[in-house]
Amino acid sequence: MDWNWLHSLIFGLIGGFFEFLPVPTDAQQYLVMRMSGIAEPYGICTLCAHLGCLFALYFSCYSRIAKLRRENKIASIPMRKRKRQPDPVSLMESKLLRFGIVPFALTAVVAPLIAPYFGREWVRTILLLLNAAIIIAPQYFSGSNKDARSLSPLDSVLIGLGGIVGAIPGVSSIAGALSVAKIRGTDQQYSLDFVYLLFIPTMLAMCVADVVLLVLAGGSGLDGWAFLHGLLTMVSAAAAAFGGITFMRFLSVKIGFSGFAYYSVGLSMFTFILYLIG
Repeated sequence: MDWNWLHSLIFGLIGGFFEFLPVPTDAQQYLVMRMSGIAEPYGICTLCAHLGCLFALYFSCYSRIAKLRRENKIASIPMRKRKRQPDPVSLMESKLLRFGIVPFALTAVVAPLIAPYFGREWVRTILLLLNAAIIIAPQYFSGSNKDARSLSPLDSVLIGLGGIVGAIPGVSSIAGALSVAKIRGTDQQYSLDFVYLLFIPTMLAMCVADVVLLVLAGGSGLDGWAFLHGLLTMVSAAAAAFGGITFMRFLSVKIGFSGFAYYSVGLSMFTFILYLIG
């Protein structure tokens, strides 16, 4: 089956909504394409889906980013010229983010290198179960309410390293980072926003990686129709991403994220059934 406008729309909606949930976006996009008889996304749709997600994530975190910038700008002014002192919590958070950004962003570098080794459906089945285990694991650790005032640079590095598991198809970066954050005793609401801030440079790195892959492919499939398909994917991904982020923030306050483990198990079983059908 040829790639059509409906595929571009669904690819963007799935990519946007699930990108910021602790379930693997790529596994669900793969299943949709598999059931549609499509091997690869059309043209620049992967890049455009990531661009839409980046746009949504940045603007959903904009007030937090603006505050961090403002407080760091005040801190750079000589003390005798300051109209007020900077917020120490914001300065501590900025420091923590600098420690966690680099390991988290490595996801975008590692993913294209290892993805070819995890393409088989039976492997994806196992990795989806691994994703479920990653979500459930923190439930066996005692909780706490750490935030920027009590987290250490080591905590930030470990949370960033937790996100690297998302380089493996079938495993979510958000799941890995949130699980490590909970194990380290981070407050659930705070950890979600902290992980999202760490994820912004990672999304940017993913977009750069997509551009590099397109260049290495010689710009194959880039034409006017491809850009129109990409635009549809980007808009739908951005809209769905706002919904996904809002949904996660609601869960962080009301319920928690353990339910996604059962979703991952169900997704694993569905993938295995497709594998048996052939």
